[in-house]
Amino acid sequence: MDEFQARYPDGFWDKANEYLRDCYLLQHNDDYLEFLVNRVWGLKSPCQLIEFGCGAGKMGMKLLPLLPLGSTYTGMDQSAALISEARQVWARAPFQAEFHEGSI
Repeated sequence: MDEFQARYPDGFWDKANEYLRDCYLLQHNDDYLEFLVNRVWGLKSPCQLIEFGCGAGKMGMKLLPLLPLGSTYTGMDQSAALISEARQVWARAPFQAEFHEGSI
């Protein structure tokens, strides 16, 4: 068992939705994300975005509306519960996305 597995046993992130929500709210600024996309990255063509440790894919929901039309999002997380939640939420979204359960 490696150090990560010892600190976060199987299923840990399945029960951490409230913690993840609080971290997300504290760490993400909509204005800054828009600044990054438009001024720093200067993306003009559709791109493929992948997020490891995506949880329910909230960062993708923030970024895709800012990215060029046709951009796609792929999320990967080790939590089956969070990937299931992401698939449900994104099923109603107007963006192209896919989710995979796994770990890098």
